[in-house]
Amino acid sequence: MTMNKTVIAAVLAAGAAFAAATAVAEPKMPAPGEKVKVHHMTPEMREKIKQRHGERIVKPGSQKGKVAFIDTREQPSEALKKLVAAHAQLTQLNLVFETAAPGEAAALKAASKADIAVVLVDDEKTPAMLAAIEDGWAVVNARQLARSLATEEAKAKFFDDRCAKEALRAFAAISGGLGSQYQGNLMGIAKIEDLDLVPPFLPMDKVQAIGAYLAAHGVTPLVTAHYRQACKQGWAPAPTNEYQKAIWDQVHEIPTEPLKIKYQKPDQATDAGK
Repeated sequence: MTMNKTVIAAVLAAGAAFAAATAVAEPKMPAPGEKVKVHHMTPEMREKIKQRHGERIVKPGSQKGKVAFIDTREQPSEALKKLVAAHAQLTQLNLVFETAAPGEAAALKAASKADIAVVLVDDEKTPAMLAAIEDGWAVVNARQLARSLATEEAKAKFFDDRCAKEALRAFAAISGGLGSQYQGNLMGIAKIEDLDLVPPFLPMDKVQAIGAYLAAHGVTPLVTAHYRQACKQGWAPAPTNEYQKAIWDQVHEIPTEPLKIKYQKPDQATDAGK
């Protein structure tokens, strides 16, 4: 399934879930691999909902601010344009897709009058993603995303979707997506001054996430254990003192007697009813 079809399916699934909730029906989650069945509301159903709850109305002044996805390339991303529209509908945030001539990210953000901006570029120097979290902007370099796409067929299949997905990741990075489930820590600040109000440590959920990410990049932590435990796990070095020698000998001692398996007769009284 392409990403565009996935987005459409997600929007339709969200609409189906709302319809089910409004009808006071418990929505059933599809099993892994099961296609999502979308039940369209009939005019009669809409009329009943309208009679019971009234029409949906917009709270004045509720939607504030602007998030701009600004594509500065000659061929803007159609996948990103559709992705932004779908997430605008899902989140009800003012997410917009725009095009502009190449320029500095901060200047493009200001020209767009956006509070948050993700800028797509195509150059040789910029990394795949550059996130200025405190400044509310990020840059995604499409040229870097074309790496490993050796053929035109592969590029046609994956490149545009890669641009859209990386832009969405950049949006998450500069919009609180790096935050923690815990409150009052480094990951939850909204402005530089907030650094003065939080202790200098990472919350545990972020420590775990960082550990998994670094391990995938070949960065692993120091592992320590008592010598006996290391011997049992099979990675202890040869003993260097009398204490280690005694533990080594105990752990690596070859049994002098064969292992005896004791046969236990079944309890006839207990097994009678089986």
